[in-house]
Amino acid sequence: MDRIYQQPTILDEPTAQVPTDFNINLVASPHMALYMKRSTEIYNIYLKYVAPTDIHVYSIDEVFMDITDYLATCRYTVRKLVMTIIRMR
Repeated sequence: MDRIYQQPTILDEPTAQVPTDFNINLVASPHMALYMKRSTEIYNIYLKYVAPTDIHVYSIDEVFMDITDYLATCRYTVRKLVMTIIRMR
């Protein structure tokens, strides 16, 4: 029988203490307009390779793409298509 290893968690060790002395001195102001601009630029790169109907926007910085049909059409492997999109800047 194969054994599955599971990383122990704080719940597995009830005597473990969670640190409470965090000293965070970093304050960053949000740049949402810039973030949205960059997100749009990246989405437009996707559109050079994948139709909008095959792109599902999950959040401002995440998408799911169904590239199944594009692989055969372009004669690309998944890796080659992804690397082509990444290098397109």
